[in-house]
Amino acid sequence: PFHTWLPDAHTQAPTAGSVILAAIMLKLGTYGYLRFGLYLLPDAAAWAAPVLLTLGVVGIVYGAIAAAMQKDLKRLVAYSSVAHLGFIILGTFSLTTQGITGGLLVMVNHGITTGALFILVGIIYDRRHTRLISELSGMQKSAPLLAGVFMVVMMASVGLPGLNGFPGELLSLLGAFKGARWWGVVAVTGVILAAVYLLWAYQRTFHGKATGGNATMRDMRPSEFAVLAPLLFLMVFLGLFPGPMIDTMEPSVNALVAHVKLHSNDSRANQPAVKKLEALATEHSDGESDSKSSDKSDSTSNDTDSTDTKSSDTSDTKSSDSNTTSSVTTTSFAKPDTKSSQTGRPSSTTTTTASA
Repeated sequence: PFHTWLPDAHTQAPTAGSVILAAIMLKLGTYGYLRFGLYLLPDAAAWAAPVLLTLGVVGIVYGAIAAAMQKDLKRLVAYSSVAHLGFIILGTFSLTTQGITGGLLVMVNHGITTGALFILVGIIYDRRHTRLISELSGMQKSAPLLAGVFMVVMMASVGLPGLNGFPGELLSLLGAFKGARWWGVVAVTGVILAAVYLLWAYQRTFHGKATGGNATMRDMRPSEFAVLAPLLFLMVFLGLFPGPMIDTMEPSVNALVAHVKLHSNDSRANQPAVKKLEALATEHSDGESDSKSSDKSDSTSNDTDSTDTKSSDTSDTKSSDSNTTSSVTTTSFAKPDTKSSQTGRPSSTTTTTASA
């Protein structure tokens, strides 16, 4: 809500500058929260989460109310960007898998829908040279293709089911209800207010009686429609099939939530998906320790067996050597003395050995 410079920057910037600012540059701040705020400072992020959730909800409600009061169509779209960025903050600092995934989806889809809205406002300004809603009325009669495209893009920005704005806001609110319930309750009013200010702006701009140059305004050229056609395709495709993008984000989001839970005392990150990852990591580490201990026990038993074999071999060798020595000694001691046998008297050595 403190980024009140944003509507002024959008109003004074050309159409291309507004598209780049809304679709790309605004996402650098929210990406910084994910990459640096949550990842490098998880405990501080968990501690500051209530304050940031409050600022996000205030941005949603304040941006929607301010947008409804605008007289300039481009400033209205600019204040709607403030409200959408509040949904990104709400989902991110709910510190849940659903909330962070929803915040990422809003980042992508806001760039598509708001960029398309600024292009459409630029097309209107090129033809009418004004952006005041009070001077624009009944344009759907003279420019039906422009009115139809504006209707589709506006509904995507509101969050109509089937278009790309719906999955991100839904997941952000689901994550908020799981991790920050009362902030989520207040944020729901932003969805209602978004429908109010966008539908009211469309009614005043394209419906009613065409006056002045509105009755003769030129419709969209094929080249202008060709610029918006890829964005329209993405709005419909990501609204009907958000699964591939969510599946791509899920491993990184689960790892981030597990990281925040591991390095902080925040209980909101305690989720089944995170518990599953932690269980797998624990089983992997236990398996490695078991394999290491079994390898050590096997090597110890092998060393013991080899030591026993060496000991038995040594003892056998010593035993055979002692037997050989004793037999040699006995034979040498038992040999009669030649001189004694000739004199008829036994040798003293033989007698001593026999008595022994």
